[in-house]
Amino acid sequence: MVRNINNGRSEWLLPLIAFLVGVLVGWWVIGWGVWPVKYTNSLPPDLRAAERDHYLIMTAESYAATGDVMLARERLATWPADQLATDLQTLRDRLMTENALQASQVQLLTGVLGLSAVSAAPTMAPTQAPTPAPVRSESLLRTLCTAGLWVVLALLGIVVGVWLYNRWRNAQARKSGPAIDETYRAPRSRSVAGLERISVTGADQVSPGEAGTEPAQPDLSQPWPRTRPEADTYGGEPWTEAELPSFLDGRRPSDARRPAAARESAPTAQPAAPSVVPGEPPASARPPATRREIARPPAPTAPLSVSPAAAPGKVGEYTAQFQMGESDYDEAFDVTDGGGVYLGQCGLELNDPIGRGHDQAAALQVWLWDTRDPDTQVKVLMSEGAYRDTALRDQLAGEHPAVPIRIGAEFELESYNLLLRGRVEKLEYAEQEPVGGVFAELAVRMVVYQKGR
Repeated sequence: MVRNINNGRSEWLLPLIAFLVGVLVGWWVIGWGVWPVKYTNSLPPDLRAAERDHYLIMTAESYAATGDVMLARERLATWPADQLATDLQTLRDRLMTENALQASQVQLLTGVLGLSAVSAAPTMAPTQAPTPAPVRSESLLRTLCTAGLWVVLALLGIVVGVWLYNRWRNAQARKSGPAIDETYRAPRSRSVAGLERISVTGADQVSPGEAGTEPAQPDLSQPWPRTRPEADTYGGEPWTEAELPSFLDGRRPSDARRPAAARESAPTAQPAAPSVVPGEPPASARPPATRREIARPPAPTAPLSVSPAAAPGKVGEYTAQFQMGESDYDEAFDVTDGGGVYLGQCGLELNDPIGRGHDQAAALQVWLWDTRDPDTQVKVLMSEGAYRDTALRDQLAGEHPAVPIRIGAEFELESYNLLLRGRVEKLEYAEQEPVGGVFAELAVRMVVYQKGR
């Protein structure tokens, strides 16, 4: 099952930003800086007003000097008639105060072209030296506006560049496969209640004064036979009797609490008899005997003495649910029997979070811990996409068995005293690459049974 993951971003935001960036870059950067517009082969009517006036004055002066009407008409042929009449009238009015000679020449050209009635010949005024037009400079306001626009454009480019880079990194993180660390978590620490297995099972009990000896092995003839695994080192050397916590001392059975058969089999102190061999030192001076009798531990208690045919009894039912976004997901449940006796724990936790926010998972591990078992039983529930990749499957599973899951898939975990049966109740994958590789939501129902109930 695939579920769409909506991150809340508007769908039109990215196209809008791309449009604005394209307009700004195309208008200012390319249009002004890289490839500015260059005008070539322009006609006289398309020139600026000052340049058009210069062209008309030169044409009027040429006609006044040569009297060639055909040449004057040819030079002004590209001008629309209405625009030419307006431009000549405007130019003549301006030159009346600046240069009367040029004004009369423009008036004469206007009459020859038939654009307006030729007025009476103007009186010749003294020729005045033309005054140079003032050099126009770019205004300060325009300069400041241009500089401000460039600054705004630069800042906008930086912001957009950073945003696009972050989007690209997020897209790469979603498309790439799960990133798995080479190291795995340390074994789950045991709670204080778990330490009770040292004395509760009776397998490690020794007679008083024999704390430094090896503990007795459990009786393999008992029901549910199994080979005792290596002792849990708890991150270091195995515990000895002398290193056990002080709060467990009261749990060791004393002679008064031991069965009568065990007390009778224990060696009793006898007074030393005098030596009857001449020259032999008395018994008090001899070293103690090296052979020592160790009392046998009592048989396991009633809950463990069950026949294999006896069906296990349910002691707990739990549901663990994972959703994408829980980067520190770790859900655990205490397992107790009907009388409230603590039997262990079970749970579901994130195996190795992946993705940029470390909130995605391609595998989760379900575990069962039994107070009477030194090992924590673990299975890795793996997505279909991760399970198909052999290298990725080995990295995610490590030393634990991998289980490809689907809706309705079942699995079991079994310890010395407990049996966990699980079932996948709900499974949804995130809609991203690889397909079926990242969990969007996963719900697992776990039922725990106690053997022999």
